[in-house]
Amino acid sequence: MTNIKRFNFRINSDMLDKVRYIANFNGRSVNSQISVWLHDYIDDFERTVQKITDDDLRDAGIIL
Repeated sequence: MTNIKRFNFRINSDMLDKVRYIANFNGRSVNSQISVWLHDYIDDFERTVQKITDDDLRDAGIIL
C-alpha cells in the first residue's frame, strides 16, 4: 500500500471488543481487520452501485 493516512474514529467499547475478537480469530490486528472490511465494502459498492472515479471525488469536494 502506498500513501497510507492515519484516521481516528470513535467506537463503542462493546463493538471494539467484538472487532478485537474477530480480528484475533482471523489472525489480524484490529487495524488490518477494519481495513479488510473497508476494502470489501468499497468493492461491493463499486460492483453494485457505481465505480467511484477521481472525478466523483473532486465533484464531492473530497480531493482537489
